[in-house]
Amino acid sequence: MKPEFIITSISNTSIDFNKNEMPLNLGINLEISAQATGNFSEYLNDDMSINKTKLLQDILQGKISITGKD
Repeated sequence: MKPEFIITSISNTSIDFNKNEMPLNLGINLEISAQATGNFSEYLNDDMSINKTKLLQDILQGKISITGKD
């Protein structure tokens, strides 16, 4: 079973854009809370902090599933 994040809530959302810019570029900021299931030990550094670069890279490559809470 591959690791999975289950999104439990999304808050503090904001959208930034310049309406005079074409094509329109949007900056979307989200604060997402999630529960993790599966083995995430490979994402821990020696000091027990999270290796955010590797985590994001594996999310973008589909190695970690992201689902919503029912």
